[in-house]
Amino acid sequence: MGIVKILFIYHVDDEVRSIISAGLEDVENKIQLIYPEDLSKGNLELLGRDADCIIGRGPWLELLENADKLKLYIQPGTGIDRLSITMKNYSKYKDIIITNIHGSAYSCAQHSVAMLLTLTNKLFDHHNNMIQGKWRTNKPQSTGLRNVTVGLLGYGPINQFVHSFLRGFEIDFAVLKRSWSNDDNSIGINESHKFTKAQIDEFMEKVDIVMIAAPLTSETEGLIGSRQLELLGSDGYLVTVARGPIVDQQALYEALYHQRIAGAGLDVWYNYSPEEVDGKSYPYDENFPFHKLDNVILSPHRSHSPSNQNLRYQSILHNIRCLALGESNYVNIVNIDQGY
Repeated sequence: MGIVKILFIYHVDDEVRSIISAGLEDVENKIQLIYPEDLSKGNLELLGRDADCIIGRGPWLELLENADKLKLYIQPGTGIDRLSITMKNYSKYKDIIITNIHGSAYSCAQHSVAMLLTLTNKLFDHHNNMIQGKWRTNKPQSTGLRNVTVGLLGYGPINQFVHSFLRGFEIDFAVLKRSWSNDDNSIGINESHKFTKAQIDEFMEKVDIVMIAAPLTSETEGLIGSRQLELLGSDGYLVTVARGPIVDQQALYEALYHQRIAGAGLDVWYNYSPEEVDGKSYPYDENFPFHKLDNVILSPHRSHSPSNQNLRYQSILHNIRCLALGESNYVNIVNIDQGY
């Protein structure tokens, strides 16, 4: 194989370029890293014709169809729901390796647990009471993380870390996965606490807290609606760092507004292109003003923002190295048809 051309179809800052160069020193004579200044579609399509590997979140059909030498596509993020739509229309997607990254799983899990503890310990309420000069008020009272059941909806890298972080509390765990195998016995979940998608109602009724970190697929979209939130109950909490549409927006807002659940921590949304008005942008449907509720923690899709970018890019470096050396031990290969 000649020089392997790696095309980035998004702006890559100097810090990340340095990380990538340092991490590929051993194969630098086998690869060419292409960071275009001109990110117009026309220029990227032209460069893509000779690319062996393309890295970026938003490919389009013309780019892929004209990339005759493409062998590897890397999504520099975890979620592939939008990528799947494009790839399913790409005539040769089954002939290339498609990977994503899980380098931010630890920080996403940390953020998820932080939102949960902020909710259960009523930290914002206590903070605001202190600002208002309310000293040692009896309310609100914290919710103890003892003798409760935490439900992990999805058990990929993020919720595996969540499971690890929360094991120090005196709580039980339940897990809902797409499917179970004998190899899953090692995670230490009681058989009666193992659920599949078909058992979503039983799962929601069993748990006191649900932590959502699952991919958005045709199977998970709208998985949690009014009925499931009602089963979670008025003392229940929901925390999600997954895609917003896994939980029905109207059902979630109404459950919070009417206090059918105790609270929610939300790092993901339904509208990612809000209009700016008076210098402010709110990603909410005007019918569902989550920011006016006092039982919700809001986060602008930033759980995936580790301070150590090195960790985030390790799998990208590994997969580029595999391509350059003609090896096959790629990591984080995704199945477009399954959606993760």
